[in-house]
Amino acid sequence: MHGLKIWPEFFAPVLSGHKTVELRQHDRDYQAGDILDLNEVDKDTGLKTGRSVQRYVTHVHTGLGVAEGYVALSMSERKPRQTVPPTKLRLYLSGPMTGYPDDNYPAFAEAARSLRDQGYDVVSPAEDVPNREASWEHLMRHALRKMLNGTQGVVVLPGWKSSRGANVEVAVAKWLGLPILEWDSLRPVSVEARVKVREVEMERPLFGP
Repeated sequence: MHGLKIWPEFFAPVLSGHKTVELRQHDRDYQAGDILDLNEVDKDTGLKTGRSVQRYVTHVHTGLGVAEGYVALSMSERKPRQTVPPTKLRLYLSGPMTGYPDDNYPAFAEAARSLRDQGYDVVSPAEDVPNREASWEHLMRHALRKMLNGTQGVVVLPGWKSSRGANVEVAVAKWLGLPILEWDSLRPVSVEARVKVREVEMERPLFGP
């Protein structure tokens, strides 16, 4: 709270609500949300009259239109709402690749574009692939690293149930408690406990040597 003195001719319009901006020396760290405790003082004596009013700072402006060393404080009787920027939900795309034309990349690209248009933060295993000719195990490790990097949900593309890699991703997501959603309705997919890595045939472990 900032205790400040104010002359009667300025105090009255602040009290009535007609004056909503206060010009002050920029000698304090004024911030939006601060409280200004404005105390009326007699111009002749410099003593407080006993009248005061409190206002919330809604905006702090310096620079254009304000003399150097001064600050314009927008004020309100009500406490300004704290606006929290919306957090984008981070979704991972999972689906079949092997055996599809162009490794099904066009379907991944279309799903990613559509979800981003809706405001989602999308992570796709079909993007930023270092080497598309690498082994299945290498690509799977790369995909899982991406999926585990802050993902809040997994969106499965058509045909995922027949995909070895997608089944691994869904199993990991289920164990981690991540929601599994159907493309493109985003309805939850019922994944039974039967989805286990042991049902996915692998020549070697995904992690380790």
